[in-house]
Formats: sequence, structure tokens, C-alpha cells
Amino acid sequence: MKKNTIMFLIIITSFNCFDSITNYNEVSLGEEFSMRVGESAVISNYGVEIKFDSVAEDSRCPTDAMCIWAGNAVVILQLKESDRNEQSVKLNTFLNPKDVEFSDLIIELKGLSPYPQSDVIINPNDYVAKLVVKKKEN
Repeated sequence: MKKNTIMFLIIITSFNCFDSITNYNEVSLGEEFSMRVGESAVISNYGVEIKFDSVAEDSRCPTDAMCIWAGNAVVILQLKESDRNEQSVKLNTFLNPKDVEFSDLIIELKGLSPYPQSDVIINPNDYVAKLVVKKKEN
């Protein structure tokens, strides 16, 4: 009975470890990809991890409103390179900066959804950022 209990605990612990790994998407250079708040992506062959931390602000004009300007949203990304170089960055949907240089790569914010509506409050966990990573040109 004691052996069965120990084996059961080992199996459950293993599944929990795999669950945390599934939050990582592996992406290639030049490939647009989407991430939800809290998700991370690893850039193939570069050892660079991008985590979509949060949306700091969203003042974009709602789709059902008439506005003087388009507005802007600011996303916060956590960038990490093989446990050495770590940086928190803010990227914009309309204003600059829309991209950042990190470890010989350019990480660019291509979009953020959902787009605001005047009668809907967006849950912070519902945001999805669209990004692309390219090799820095020398």
C-alpha cells in the first residue's frame, strides 16, 4: 500500500511538471505568433524566452465609437536569455516603441486583441499579443 501511494505521488508530480512546460511555445524567426497573458515562448536555436506579462494600459478607441485618435495599448514583456540577461520592456500598439532589440534579435508587437468595445470590460487575462521575432541586421 505504501509503495502504491509513493508511486501515485511520483506520477502526479510528474504530470504537474509537464503542465508548467506546456505554457511554452517554441517559435521560429520571422514567424508571427500569439501569446496570452502569462504565456511564454522560446525562440528556436537562440535560448531567448519571451513572457507576456501584462497589459499596462489600453486606451485604444472602442470599435463602436468615434474617436479623435486611434489610441494606444502598452504590453509588458519579460525577456530572458539563458539565465544571464533579463529585461522587462514595454511595447506599444500605436506609439513608439513597437519593437525592442534583445540579444541580437528584434522583437516586434504586431497587434493586441481583443479590441475594446464601449460596453465591454476586458478581463486582463483575455488579452492576446501578436508578435514576430527577427534577426537583427548588422
